[in-house]
Amino acid sequence: MYIRIDVMLDGLINPTGEIGFDDEKAYVPDAYGPHPMVGYIEFDVDHNENTGGEVEYPEFRYLATTARFGGLPSEARFDGRAARFVQEIDANLNTPPFVERSGEEFHIALIDEDPSSVDVIVERPGGVVSTFEAGETWWVSGEFFHRAHGCRGWRWRLSRRCADCGLCKQ
Repeated sequence: MYIRIDVMLDGLINPTGEIGFDDEKAYVPDAYGPHPMVGYIEFDVDHNENTGGEVEYPEFRYLATTARFGGLPSEARFDGRAARFVQEIDANLNTPPFVERSGEEFHIALIDEDPSSVDVIVERPGGVVSTFEAGETWWVSGEFFHRAHGCRGWRWRLSRRCADCGLCKQ
């Protein structure tokens, strides 16, 4: 199987530096420039918000952060699922308001996943070598495409129903 995903952004965005998810890493999100892109691009393959989701770092996902930034989801499928209080984020797929159940089966993680390589293809004349700047081209390689952790270890055909089955409690 082959998949190609083209993400087009309007403006200059830098690769993300270290964001200190664990004690071994520093917090340097702007290591490659002043506009780091941090977050996840989630894919709901079966178009069902009750299947799939994320229990690893759910506090950094859409349903956990949207209220923190002053809004709530406008899509009916997420009605009542956004965390309004930190206590609602418990890394459990089976507890209301179901913050961890976004329907995600796969995601692209833009959170400093330790790129295996950063190759500068085009460097701007007079630019700073370690900073991604306008007019430059970088090839950043790494393992960015991940299977959601909502039902780790289950086969694809079973994990599509897994959030409702009750077997994936963390």
